[in-house]
Amino acid sequence: MTTTHPTPDLFALSEIRGPVLRPGDEGYAEEVTGFNLSALRTPDVVVAATGADDVVNALRWASATGTPVAAQATGHGANFPVDHGLLISTARMRAVEVDPGRRTATVAAGAKWGDVLAAAAPHGLATLNGTSTDAGATGY
Repeated sequence: MTTTHPTPDLFALSEIRGPVLRPGDEGYAEEVTGFNLSALRTPDVVVAATGADDVVNALRWASATGTPVAAQATGHGANFPVDHGLLISTARMRAVEVDPGRRTATVAAGAKWGDVLAAAAPHGLATLNGTSTDAGATGY
Protein backbone atom coordinates (compact mmCIF):
# COMPACT_ATOMS: atom_id res chain seq x y z
CA MET A 1 0.00 0.00 0.00
CA THR A 2 1.30 3.44 -0.90
CA THR A 3 0.84 6.22 1.58
CA THR A 4 0.74 9.77 0.30
CA HIS A 5 1.69 12.71 2.45
CA PRO A 6 -0.02 15.96 1.50
CA THR A 7 2.30 18.93 1.20
CA PRO A 8 1.02 22.09 2.86
CA ASP A 9 0.31 25.15 0.72
CA LEU A 10 3.52 26.34 -0.90
CA PHE A 11 2.36 29.96 -1.31
CA ALA A 12 4.36 30.97 1.75
CA LEU A 13 7.51 29.86 -0.09
CA SER A 14 6.89 32.30 -2.94
CA GLU A 15 9.43 34.79 -1.52
CA ILE A 16 12.27 32.31 -1.89
CA ARG A 17 14.68 33.38 -4.64
CA GLY A 18 15.93 29.89 -5.47
CA PRO A 19 13.89 27.13 -7.10
CA VAL A 20 11.13 25.46 -5.07
CA LEU A 21 10.67 21.97 -6.50
CA ARG A 22 8.23 19.10 -6.02
CA PRO A 23 8.42 15.53 -7.29
CA GLY A 24 7.99 15.52 -11.06
CA ASP A 25 9.35 19.06 -11.51
CA GLU A 26 12.25 19.56 -13.87
CA GLY A 27 15.47 19.58 -11.83
CA TYR A 28 13.97 17.82 -8.78
CA ALA A 29 15.89 14.56 -9.25
CA GLU A 30 19.20 16.37 -9.71
CA GLU A 31 18.57 18.52 -6.63
CA VAL A 32 17.82 15.62 -4.26
CA THR A 33 20.47 13.19 -5.49
CA GLY A 34 23.57 13.27 -3.33
CA PHE A 35 26.99 11.69 -3.61
CA ASN A 36 25.82 8.63 -1.66
CA LEU A 37 23.38 7.00 -4.08
CA SER A 38 22.25 4.43 -1.51
CA ALA A 39 20.65 7.17 0.64
CA LEU A 40 17.52 7.86 -1.38
CA ARG A 41 15.92 11.24 -0.95
CA THR A 42 12.25 11.71 -1.79
CA PRO A 43 11.11 14.88 -0.03
CA ASP A 44 7.72 16.43 -0.74
CA VAL A 45 9.37 19.76 -1.49
CA VAL A 46 12.92 21.01 -2.09
CA VAL A 47 14.06 24.57 -1.52
CA ALA A 48 17.22 25.21 -3.53
CA ALA A 49 18.42 28.07 -1.36
CA THR A 50 20.48 30.87 -2.86
CA GLY A 51 21.20 32.59 0.44
CA ALA A 52 20.50 32.76 4.16
CA ASP A 53 17.14 34.49 3.58
CA ASP A 54 15.92 31.49 1.59
CA VAL A 55 16.93 29.15 4.42
CA VAL A 56 15.20 31.33 7.02
CA ASN A 57 11.98 31.54 4.97
CA ALA A 58 11.99 27.78 4.36
CA LEU A 59 12.47 27.05 8.06
CA ARG A 60 9.71 29.46 9.03
CA TRP A 61 7.37 27.72 6.58
CA ALA A 62 8.34 24.29 7.90
CA SER A 63 7.81 25.40 11.48
CA ALA A 64 4.40 26.92 10.70
CA THR A 65 3.24 23.80 8.86
CA GLY A 66 4.83 21.15 11.07
CA THR A 67 6.90 19.87 8.13
CA PRO A 68 10.04 17.87 8.96
CA VAL A 69 13.30 19.32 7.57
CA ALA A 70 16.59 17.94 6.28
CA ALA A 71 19.50 19.84 4.72
CA GLN A 72 22.00 18.93 2.04
CA ALA A 73 24.88 20.74 0.35
CA THR A 74 26.88 18.45 -1.92
CA GLY A 75 25.32 15.24 -0.64
CA HIS A 76 28.59 13.74 0.59
CA GLY A 77 27.12 13.52 4.08
CA ALA A 78 23.83 11.99 2.92
CA ASN A 79 23.97 8.84 5.00
CA PHE A 80 20.26 8.41 5.62
CA PRO A 81 17.19 8.54 3.43
CA VAL A 82 14.79 11.49 3.42
CA ASP A 83 11.19 10.42 2.99
CA HIS A 84 8.71 13.28 2.71
CA GLY A 85 9.06 16.67 4.33
CA LEU A 86 11.28 19.54 3.21
CA LEU A 87 14.84 19.26 1.93
CA ILE A 88 16.84 22.48 1.94
CA SER A 89 19.60 22.30 -0.63
CA THR A 90 22.44 24.75 -0.03
CA ALA A 91 24.43 23.74 -3.13
CA ARG A 92 23.95 27.19 -4.71
CA MET A 93 25.38 28.97 -1.65
CA ARG A 94 29.09 28.84 -2.57
CA ALA A 95 30.51 32.22 -1.58
CA VAL A 96 33.95 32.27 0.04
CA GLU A 97 35.68 35.25 1.68
CA VAL A 98 39.32 34.99 2.70
CA ASP A 99 40.91 37.29 5.27
CA PRO A 100 44.63 36.87 4.52
CA GLY A 101 45.68 38.93 7.55
CA ARG A 102 43.84 36.65 9.94
CA ARG A 103 44.47 33.59 7.75
CA THR A 104 40.79 32.64 7.93
CA ALA A 105 38.03 31.93 5.47
CA THR A 106 34.29 32.41 5.79
CA VAL A 107 32.41 29.96 3.61
CA ALA A 108 28.76 29.70 2.67
CA ALA A 109 26.86 26.49 3.43
CA GLY A 110 27.27 25.01 -0.06
CA ALA A 111 30.92 25.88 -0.71
CA LYS A 112 33.12 23.06 -1.88
CA TRP A 113 36.78 22.68 -0.95
CA GLY A 114 37.70 23.63 -4.51
CA ASP A 115 35.97 27.00 -3.97
CA VAL A 116 37.90 27.57 -0.75
CA LEU A 117 41.23 26.57 -2.29
CA ALA A 118 40.67 28.87 -5.29
CA ALA A 119 40.02 31.81 -2.96
CA ALA A 120 42.87 31.00 -0.55
CA ALA A 121 45.66 30.21 -3.02
CA PRO A 122 46.21 33.79 -4.30
CA HIS A 123 47.07 34.71 -0.69
CA GLY A 124 49.55 31.86 -0.28
CA LEU A 125 47.07 29.98 1.90
CA ALA A 126 45.75 26.42 1.68
CA THR A 127 43.18 24.27 3.44
CA LEU A 128 43.18 20.99 5.32
CA ASN A 129 40.66 19.36 3.02
CA GLY A 130 40.42 15.68 2.24
CA THR A 131 41.28 14.02 -1.05
CA SER A 132 38.36 15.48 -3.00
CA THR A 133 37.99 19.18 -3.73
CA ASP A 134 34.40 18.40 -4.80
CA ALA A 135 33.29 17.67 -1.22
CA GLY A 136 31.48 20.31 0.80
CA ALA A 137 33.64 22.38 3.13
CA THR A 138 31.02 22.91 5.84
CA GLY A 139 30.27 19.24 6.32
CA TYR A 140 33.93 18.24 6.56
